Amino acid sequence: MNNTNYFILRNGKVAGPLDVQKLRSLFKEKRIQRGDKIANSNTGPWHDAAAVAKTLSKSDLTTISKFEFGKTMLGRRFAKFNCKKCKTSLKTFLDEYQEIDTCPECGLRFRLAGNAFETMHQEQEESRQAIQQAKDEKRQKKEALREEQARQKEEERQAKELVKAQAASAQAHFVNKAQSTPKNGDGVLRVQRPGNFVGALKQVKVAVDGVVLTKLKLNEQVDLTLSPGPHLLEVSGGGAFTGKRAEINVEPNAIQQYNIGYSAMGGLQLGLVGAAALTAGAIAEDGTLDVAIDLIASAVDVVETVADVVDVAEAASGLFDLFGD
Repeated sequence: MNNTNYFILRNGKVAGPLDVQKLRSLFKEKRIQRGDKIANSNTGPWHDAAAVAKTLSKSDLTTISKFEFGKTMLGRRFAKFNCKKCKTSLKTFLDEYQEIDTCPECGLRFRLAGNAFETMHQEQEESRQAIQQAKDEKRQKKEALREEQARQKEEERQAKELVKAQAASAQAHFVNKAQSTPKNGDGVLRVQRPGNFVGALKQVKVAVDGVVLTKLKLNEQVDLTLSPGPHLLEVSGGGAFTGKRAEINVEPNAIQQYNIGYSAMGGLQLGLVGAAALTAGAIAEDGTLDVAIDLIASAVDVVETVADVVDVAEAASGLFDLFGD
């Protein structure tokens, strides 16, 4: 559409030609109606008056082609330039950008050159993408941190489960060995609870190295197969106020016997049998305890003989020496 002659079509009638100044005047005086059509020829093609008015409005604008971009300390982007009429320094922020603007000092209507409009929107898009990228990176870091924490937590759980499993396996092995028939090189710990009315209805727990291996009633005993070396023997319960513990050293191929008794204060006691005696070699090569049993039977005979030939006080003293306090 050229800017020399214009024609107006209204209700099927054509008026014109009109120069651009006359057409602008008609628009300014609001004499152009909404349904009017405008063309550069009396035969068309015809265009809506509103579209022509917008085109004329833009043609009246001063184009600012010299400008520079900047960014505030808070990250707001802007275009900086001078008004062509009054030379006032102006600034248009990216988030407030309008294609058509007015100088606040002299009223000059202007627009930035087309490349500025495109650059401003490009800057805006880059800023949006940068913000989104920063958000995505922050989200990814949080997800990675959560995954790492979950991984560490799972590893800690598995490590604890492994420790528990190993402890349970070791304990099961310890219990199985304690309850097994001794082999050459093993030692045997015999724990006996002689008849005594004290705690008659209660059982005494017998534990070695912190593991409860059995419970004894009156006149019961147990043989526990242990690896040679130091162990901790503990007894508790049996109606006693306090338990008792003793550090023992198991010898290979030997039987070591402890008897359970009560102190005058109602606590449990452990007495090493005098025939502990059951020395090295008491366990046969094939693992039987026949020799050990014979030795213990001999020890019992000695005690009975002592009881027959000495008075009560001396017998009591002998028993004290045999079984401990």
